[in-house]
Amino acid sequence: MAFAGTAVAQEQVPPEDAEGVELLAETGIDNEHACLHGDFDDRTPLTGGSSVEDAPTVDETHDVWNVTYDGDGGYVNFDAEAHDHDGPFVFYTDSGTAEPKDEEVLERGEVTCEELGLDEYVKVGFPQDGTNSLLLTEGGHGEDGDHDHGDEEDGEVSKFEIDNHQTGEMIASVHGDHWHGGNPKIEQGGFMPVGANIEDADGNEIDLSGDHHSINARLAEGADESIVSLDGHGDHVRIDGDEQGSVGVVFQLLHDGNVEYETPPIDVEVGNHDNRVSYGVEHELVIDTEENVTLGEDLARATTSGVCEGLGNMTELPDGWNCEAQTSTDIGAHGADPGTELNHYHASVHHGFENENDANDLWVDLYDNNVVHEEWVGAFDNTLESELNAPVKDGTPFLLGEIESEGTEVGYELLVDTEQNVTLGDELNASMESAVCEGFDRHGSIDAPESWGEEWQNLSPPAGWDCSEQTEVGVTSHGADPGTEVDHFHPHVTLEFETEAAAEDVKWFTILSHRSVDDTLRESIEDSLLDEYGTAVLEPGPYTLGAFEVVEDDHEDGGVSTFEIDNHQTGEMIASVHGDHWHGSTPEIEEGGFMPVGANIEDADGNEIDLSGDHHSINARLAEGADEGVVSLDGHGNHVRLDGVEEGTTEIAFQLLHDGNVEYETPPIDVEVSGDGEDGEGISDENPFGDSNGDPLGELQVVDRLTDWTDDQQIDGQSYGELEIIESITDWNDAR
Repeated sequence: MAFAGTAVAQEQVPPEDAEGVELLAETGIDNEHACLHGDFDDRTPLTGGSSVEDAPTVDETHDVWNVTYDGDGGYVNFDAEAHDHDGPFVFYTDSGTAEPKDEEVLERGEVTCEELGLDEYVKVGFPQDGTNSLLLTEGGHGEDGDHDHGDEEDGEVSKFEIDNHQTGEMIASVHGDHWHGGNPKIEQGGFMPVGANIEDADGNEIDLSGDHHSINARLAEGADESIVSLDGHGDHVRIDGDEQGSVGVVFQLLHDGNVEYETPPIDVEVGNHDNRVSYGVEHELVIDTEENVTLGEDLARATTSGVCEGLGNMTELPDGWNCEAQTSTDIGAHGADPGTELNHYHASVHHGFENENDANDLWVDLYDNNVVHEEWVGAFDNTLESELNAPVKDGTPFLLGEIESEGTEVGYELLVDTEQNVTLGDELNASMESAVCEGFDRHGSIDAPESWGEEWQNLSPPAGWDCSEQTEVGVTSHGADPGTEVDHFHPHVTLEFETEAAAEDVKWFTILSHRSVDDTLRESIEDSLLDEYGTAVLEPGPYTLGAFEVVEDDHEDGGVSTFEIDNHQTGEMIASVHGDHWHGSTPEIEEGGFMPVGANIEDADGNEIDLSGDHHSINARLAEGADEGVVSLDGHGNHVRLDGVEEGTTEIAFQLLHDGNVEYETPPIDVEVSGDGEDGEGISDENPFGDSNGDPLGELQVVDRLTDWTDDQQIDGQSYGELEIIESITDWNDAR
């Protein structure tokens, strides 16, 4: 290492004691590597020069220099010729910026390290004279070169961080007139609640949950108004992704409704990201708690955590899928305002997935396996401040609260959801009474777990008890009047017995029957409703309102909603794209044969894309790492010709081109080439100029068929285009 100018050898400086500007030289941009040096390496003291001529010269990479100087800035020279590397060098800094004196700035960027670290870099072209001369100044690099990392606070704010208000994950923080960290990334049609952690000039956290302070946001000056919509909610801002693109957003700290501080703009990106979702599983839950909870974002986050904890306990989740990051939960309670305290609310849950298989797998676990609720009840108990009302921790279908006995009566409340409306009134009350009693008859007797003891076996209602005479059901639906048509109601069941002991026995009979024979009550209620109303049947699932559904989210890649491939010669459909995979079969070609593959493509609005015009066409390429010797590919506008070169399997990706540019690319699909042909000789059985044995027809037969084709573009009833005829004649000629 060579020094010139004012360099003075001193002891190494720990990162926490460094003063001035910290400088690290590297041969390329590698933020993770740079942060390892920045977070853990001691600094080498270096005194910057007042000019290039008296500046110290260093040539070491991977060393962090602690550069101090007199005046407004200090110069450091870096000997680039001391390295075999003849490309650009990257200079990382902390607490300041590096400005090259002569060479071109190729790139600037920000860095977020976990510890003390580094905060920005500049990539500089290789110097003509072999030496990069850098002017180091405290502060950061702004548009005017006066970037501030010092102690000045704007608007009495010393800290302004934004996070995902639902997951708590930090996104970015303000540093002077710019941001450090990432950018909010939202799917088109999705949303992100963005919260903030703000401290005043003295380092005191500003409370956004009170009456005085709140946050809001606005679009930056001149920003595109169509990409996002913004809605302030006190302690967070909801950002909805309306259209794909990037837009600048300014966050605001409000005091009694007045803007006290504004951040610099930060770009919000809307589109399909690495964590994009194309499919969702949706369901709505009804949650009853023993004590009141408060409607609001905290309850929504706790509910999401409970849902995800339950899922993690009950089933194996897809690899790499982050449930809380890919789950959104909206909560409500029959129009109640946020801040309302209650012990009953509804949660609408949406899980997002990249592909349909993962969505279907979760749907099967939720719905078909019917094990959801014993896991969810325990999970909600862990995440909500109030335990769920449940007679046993396994949970029970359509049951709200405890089944209780008081004196000689047993009482409980059910939740019933129907696909079609029913009418509140005496007829519905009678229908539910009939259903409850039929359920008792169907249950017969119930055995408790053997560990409970013999006295808990063969439980049943007392002999001689007349359910129809001793049962009363009153149906309500959140205050609706008799005669109202509803698809959601609550039967309040009261069972009357002669003795308290009989009531206690039937209480446990009812608890166990609901716990272990879920479908019995469901079927009896459903049958009763069918008898009375014809088509009003129950929606499935305990603690669930409505069916679990797999939905296709409105996130199309490259504006394509449908991409199907077919045999362009026969019209037979081969396969269609679903997310990141294909449904259907694979193209199969004989060695020495070929297949023209066409496509049916629709844009995001479901409109068919015309491949016969001047703008759109299809092509194909081999997938990364695929065997290059199996097939050859040749694009012909509205189809791609696949020739089977040698026996084997390879992968290809089809492409939609717009004016010659790739607008969309499919996931890879296998193409199989079989060795059924005779050493590559012969002719495809799809060629109109070959016979059933793969042999070429005679010349006179070919002439006859060409004559037929010129009349109506058909041979033996099959239509052929001009290119197909030319290709078929070429293959016929090659095979003779």
